[in-house]
Order: sequence, then C-alpha cells, then structure tokens
Amino acid sequence: MSSLALPHAWPWPAAQHRWRHLYELVRRRDRAAAAPTPPLVRGERILLRCIDRDRAALVASDRAIYRSPDPDGHTDRSWKRLGWEQIGNVAWNQARGTLILTGLLPPAPRRTEFRLSSSRLPDLARERVTSTRLAAATLPLDDRHRAQVSVRRQPGTGNLLWIVAVSDGIDPNLPQ
Repeated sequence: MSSLALPHAWPWPAAQHRWRHLYELVRRRDRAAAAPTPPLVRGERILLRCIDRDRAALVASDRAIYRSPDPDGHTDRSWKRLGWEQIGNVAWNQARGTLILTGLLPPAPRRTEFRLSSSRLPDLARERVTSTRLAAATLPLDDRHRAQVSVRRQPGTGNLLWIVAVSDGIDPNLPQ
C-alpha cells in the first residue's frame, strides 16, 4: 500500500484565496445576470448589467442607462431611465469607485452618481455618450456674448437634439 506524501509548504492559503475570489466573481456575475430587465423600447439591446455598491440594479443598453433602487426590480415604475443623449459629461473617480454622469438639460438630473465595486460601465458610458455627439460650435453674438450650439443624436431613433446655451446677460426669448 502506497501513501501520498504532501510537501511541507503546501500553498493551501493562496489556493483558498484564489478560489474564494473566483467564487465571489461568479456570484456577482450571476446576481447581475439574474437582475430583471427594465422596460425597454422595441429594438433596444442590453449591453451590460451590474449591481452597484448600494445593491441597486444597473442596466446599460445601446440607448440609455437604467437604475432600479429595488435590486429585484419587480415593478417597471422602479426603473429610472437616463438617455445617453441627455448626458453632458462622464467622469470616473477611481479612488472612490464612483461613476459621475452630468445631465445636459432638464429633465435629466444635474448629477447622477453610481458607486461601483468594479465594472466596465465607465468605459461603456463614455463610448455611448460620445456616439451621440454630432457637432458643437461657439457662435459670437456680439463683442461680449457668445452662444454654444451642439447637436446630439438620440440613439435608435435618429432624432436630433439641438442645444443652444447663451452667455449670461442675454435673454434667449428675445429676438435681437
């Protein structure tokens, strides 16, 4: 009868740590994949699902980002939608693990933050917002005043969103 001799310095703690890390990654992925689907419009495709550190379900599609404060997302009313064309800036704070989305105009919120443990969402958000930008120009109105004009394309529809922002001191409702 033979016996198996194990080395004295068997790497059990390191192997156990790797397996635990792998288990957590798979569990996190499975939780995100099991997350319910927000009310998508016809032809909209889901690109990414994840759970943020506040245990809210996040879904990024080719047209918008959705957040449900209810991790189960049982009702369609619990999902909040923010279209990529409504976002002016995307910032990623690596130290805090926070994705910051700045809205262009109402009804988009001025600032939306997602606390993420790790995700591809920041890169995806940058790419999707950039894909909506068609043109931007600064137009002089007089010696002191300027107007910023930008054009965005609403994903999936082809509709154009024209945004004109005038400098302080000009009433945009009065023709000049």
